[in-house]
Amino acid sequence: DAANFRKFRVAETKHGRVAMMASIGTVVSHSVKIPGFEKVPAGLGALTNEAALPGIAALVVVSGLLELVLWKDDANKDPGNFGDPLSWGE
Repeated sequence: DAANFRKFRVAETKHGRVAMMASIGTVVSHSVKIPGFEKVPAGLGALTNEAALPGIAALVVVSGLLELVLWKDDANKDPGNFGDPLSWGE
C-alpha cells in the first residue's frame, strides 16, 4: 500500500533526524551551558533535575509548534523535504 509506505518513510526520516539532534545535544551539553541552566547536570541526569523543568517544557512546546505548524508533510514533495527556508542553496 503506497499510503502506508509513505507514512512509514516520513516517520523513519523524522525519527532519524531526532536521533541525530539528540546525539549532538548529549555531547554538546557536557561543554556548553545555557545561561540560567548552569546548575542542571549534563546528560540524562537533567531529566530528573527540578531546575531543568522550564527548559524541558520549552523544548516540548517549541518542538510541538514546529511539528504542527512549520514542518507539515506535503504530499507533493518527497518525505522529509521541507524546502530551503533560509535560502542557503541560492
